[in-house]
Amino acid sequence: MSETVLGIDLKVTCADHGTHEGVTMKVVNERVVYVTPDGEELKDHCAVQNISGGTFLAGMDVIGAAIWAYRRQD
Repeated sequence: MSETVLGIDLKVTCADHGTHEGVTMKVVNERVVYVTPDGEELKDHCAVQNISGGTFLAGMDVIGAAIWAYRRQD
């Protein structure tokens, strides 16, 4: 299993308008995931719609591509 962390301590807003802080954005086996500090993966009705803060560990071209891929995943 490969895992690459792209962002840490993110503040995000989900599709259900809920907000989460301390979220990690990573690529796991070529799949982009957002995970809360308690291990919950944000997806489906709680898919991430907006990132309003945090620290990115890759260039914006990589982050942009990951966001685009996340929005097109099943």
